[in-house]
Amino acid sequence: MNKISIIIPVYNVEIYLEKCLNSVINQTLTDIEIICINDGSTDNSLDILKKYEKLDRRIILINQENQGVSVARNNGLKIATAPYIMFIDPDDWLEIDAATVMYNAITTNECDLVQAKTHVHYEELYHLKDNDESYFNSKPAGIYIFSSKDILQYPVPVWAKLWKKEIIDKHSINFPDGLYHQDHPFFWKYFIVSQKILVIENKTYNYLRRANSTISKAHKKNITIALDYIKICIDFYNYLQYWSLFNKYEEIFWIAFEDSFWASLYDLHLKNKHLSFDLAHSFIVDKDIEHLESKIDHSLYNLLINLKKKKYNKIYTIKSNNIIKKLISVFFKQKYKKSYRSISILSIHIYVRHNNNTKFLFFKTKGK
Repeated sequence: MNKISIIIPVYNVEIYLEKCLNSVINQTLTDIEIICINDGSTDNSLDILKKYEKLDRRIILINQENQGVSVARNNGLKIATAPYIMFIDPDDWLEIDAATVMYNAITTNECDLVQAKTHVHYEELYHLKDNDESYFNSKPAGIYIFSSKDILQYPVPVWAKLWKKEIIDKHSINFPDGLYHQDHPFFWKYFIVSQKILVIENKTYNYLRRANSTISKAHKKNITIALDYIKICIDFYNYLQYWSLFNKYEEIFWIAFEDSFWASLYDLHLKNKHLSFDLAHSFIVDKDIEHLESKIDHSLYNLLINLKKKKYNKIYTIKSNNIIKKLISVFFKQKYKKSYRSISILSIHIYVRHNNNTKFLFFKTKGK
């Protein structure tokens, strides 16, 4: 009987695919099934997959039209037969004992999820190295009991983790179709129904940072990938509502929403930052705003409520106001020659000035 199903979505990675597949078929744990989903590749990826399918009977090949990584992974989950799931991206590779180490960890400690550490390798994008190391490997090894406030303390990529298929099936957890950052809601949905998470010190996964990867290319589009930070929260919200879980996990949702809102705002060019506000506003407009005051950051609440109630004439002075500091950080993330910036948000003209004493004023006035 297979112990782990390893799911690999594949799209145009002919240069990297064999290294990935070799790392999987040579695992010291041999009781595995390897589900490869070719997502409409136009290079030689499919031919490589067919070659390996003949070499190793454990490989199951799905060939589909290009539908995106979410659909590919979801299709892999549908046919997976093992009690545990691993995901690997086709340009990455596993340490030879990755499956053994993680299988022993999850079965010995009777936990719901195992999170391993990651080796990060770079073709380009070397400037991301420090952030990568702190993000992927900062959580200390140990067993963690579920706590809603911990949701942002774990790296969200679905690789370098071992998942329980039973939990995925029982709670209908899947990847949202057509969105970037699809790992976030998958992890969030799984996280809220997990009682115990084990973080191990072993670096079992090798992650390749490359400039021409799908996610790196997406950053060039900017608007789509930035707004998807908010759209994945809407997907998470819809999931919680469908399963009547929103009241129980509302705190987790708003933690994720705040984090995603700032990520969206930060990634957008100055002239497009209003789009994050527009989307966030449209999402909360039908919600119980008064109820939100106790659920989200007070400063963020004040900003959203003032926008909703059209209170435009308030002036904020930057001292200890965290939300304005965050707004300033995303408006002034590059050094500008001018000491001010202005944008239009929800038909409000916002004017931000940096004075000589490095204090900021945030003005909101109706109209332009």
